[in-house]
Amino acid sequence: MKQEEIFNKRKDKGNFIVLSNYIPNEEDNIEVINSNLLTKKPKAYMTENPFKNYFICYTEGSYFKGKSDLIKGRVLENLKIDDNKSIQCLIPFVVGVDN
Repeated sequence: MKQEEIFNKRKDKGNFIVLSNYIPNEEDNIEVINSNLLTKKPKAYMTENPFKNYFICYTEGSYFKGKSDLIKGRVLENLKIDDNKSIQCLIPFVVGVDN
């Protein structure tokens, strides 16, 4: 079987694992099965910090019920109060897994 065929079959599974950090968007329609959370918060002693506002996300290895064939996650904007160009991309790589 070709690698493309194997990858396409994995996309049709009913569950998925994220391989990078992830914050669901409103359309993701997922159920958490098992997860780890990361809280990214600013360090008070730093004068120049791109993460002025904190956020919480799922980390790699988190396991969800839901289709893996669509793009998941979102991009956070306006993390730095005085700079609206700072973003954090939380669109993960996903791999479908068997139920």
